[in-house]
Amino acid sequence: MAAILRHLADAHQCAVEMSAMMMRPSRMTGTR
Repeated sequence: MAAILRHLADAHQCAVEMSAMMMRPSRMTGTR
């Protein structure tokens, strides 16, 4: 159960980072 919760937390963090990249991609790529 703990592993599943941790996996969900990691997936949520990844989604947050991806959404942040989509909102302000200039911070990561700098091209767009």
